[in-house]
Amino acid sequence: MAILVAYIGEICDLKWLWKLTQASRSPYDLPASMSYFMDPLEVITQYVGCKLNPKHSKLDSLELRVV
Repeated sequence: MAILVAYIGEICDLKWLWKLTQASRSPYDLPASMSYFMDPLEVITQYVGCKLNPKHSKLDSLELRVV
């Protein structure tokens, strides 16, 4: 089983990876065992127990460079 983890990946990374792996003669492919996708930003903002959740942290923002 494989999990793809990408920060705000649905907006950019997944589309780019899909195009890259579907191009003709591409040496790349997405593993068939990849069953899940996780966006750490979603976890940070929705999981209340996360120390980076805005309710618990004093971060200026949740941008990747800040986190």
